[in-house]
Amino acid sequence: MTQIAPVLLVTALLATPGFTQTAGSGSVGALPCAGEANALISSCQFEAVHHEDSKTTLRVLLPSGSVRYIYFVAGKATSTDSTRPLASSIVNGTIFVLIGEAERFEIPETVITGG
Repeated sequence: MTQIAPVLLVTALLATPGFTQTAGSGSVGALPCAGEANALISSCQFEAVHHEDSKTTLRVLLPSGSVRYIYFVAGKATSTDSTRPLASSIVNGTIFVLIGEAERFEIPETVITGG
């Protein structure tokens, strides 16, 4: 597997439709995810934007090239831009999010809490 410098990945992520720089604090990076049923976990680029009201918007670039938005309040996943059901749990500092039966995300709590 070819590795691309993190700066290039972030540049590509922000150039993707749906990824824009926004006001507020946040972070960018990669997290484990899968975008399709029975797919192996891979690495997905993300941008987390922290808002003043203890809310966080997480934008994830899926392996298919589409963007998934996951919304958090006080560190808990509350909704998504998908019409499929959202389920989440927190285990040992990792937020596990399942959207429908296909999309899976493993999000370090510090990405959402800004810690």
